[in-house]
Amino acid sequence: MGLNHKWEFLDRTGAWRAVAEDRRLRCGEAGTTLPHGLAEADARCDSGPRTRASLLRNIWTWRETRGACNASWASAQLDALLAEYDREALPSPAPAQVQLDLDVRHAVVMERDSTVRLLADLRLKWKDSRLSWNASEWGCESTLASAERLWLPDVQLLNAAETVVGDPLRARVHSDGSVAWISRLDLSTPLAMQLQDWPSDTQTCVFKFASRAHTIEELDLSLKDSSYATVFEASAWEIVSLSGSVDTWQAADGTRRVGTYGAALRRRAPAHALAAAAVAAAVAMLLLAAALLSPQDRAPLCACAAFTTCL
Repeated sequence: MGLNHKWEFLDRTGAWRAVAEDRRLRCGEAGTTLPHGLAEADARCDSGPRTRASLLRNIWTWRETRGACNASWASAQLDALLAEYDREALPSPAPAQVQLDLDVRHAVVMERDSTVRLLADLRLKWKDSRLSWNASEWGCESTLASAERLWLPDVQLLNAAETVVGDPLRARVHSDGSVAWISRLDLSTPLAMQLQDWPSDTQTCVFKFASRAHTIEELDLSLKDSSYATVFEASAWEIVSLSGSVDTWQAADGTRRVGTYGAALRRRAPAHALAAAAVAAAVAMLLLAAALLSPQDRAPLCACAAFTTCL
């Protein structure tokens, strides 16, 4: 390969970066970083077998390591990309397509309040062309970014009795502009208890997610195949199934897309029976202890037994 053709190849593939340091060390050059500077250094350097072998070795090293991502350098590039980024503006083209995936971690029925408490990760994915870059130039297919610096879909639970959102996690941004972000939720929603099959009853709760600020012309929702992965199940309820569907909601200021999830929770009958047996045993022991006392001393234990029965 001729001199000009060789450096034209290196300039086109980006491999010239791999041989810059080697040229500087062997030829005493001033560490130039431009291809034409390397070509001049090559013309002044030894062009024997040692040089050609070193060149091939460095090209091979570059080819083997070019998939590695320098997180610090990618972060600096992302900072430059976000310098003129407006996080208040919606991604284009409209409507922004947002995919939801509710990953349920734990669910329990609060019978005293007739509510369901749900611990879950709401995974959101969308595409923002303003965040795209040339992966071959950056050397990274994806990087992490602070969620506070990006446009985020304002997807909220519509039928919540109470919602607690955890500290925001960083978002994963890909070179094609796609963004993946997780919102950690602690939700409570009202439940109409169905007790015909007690104590082996199954309760179904519904969670409706939508944007409150953006109509369907600005933000559209779709659902990924629903799944759940319980991290801990210490309660008397177990998750039987989780299903999802997409509907519309006609609000006063426009139509919204609504993502609806239905979760079926089944009471653990053995656990409930064990709890009832424990209460019955405690009451029996209190009454037995009261029977061993004199009549004037039985009142406190009998009152305690009555209180335990109410629990």
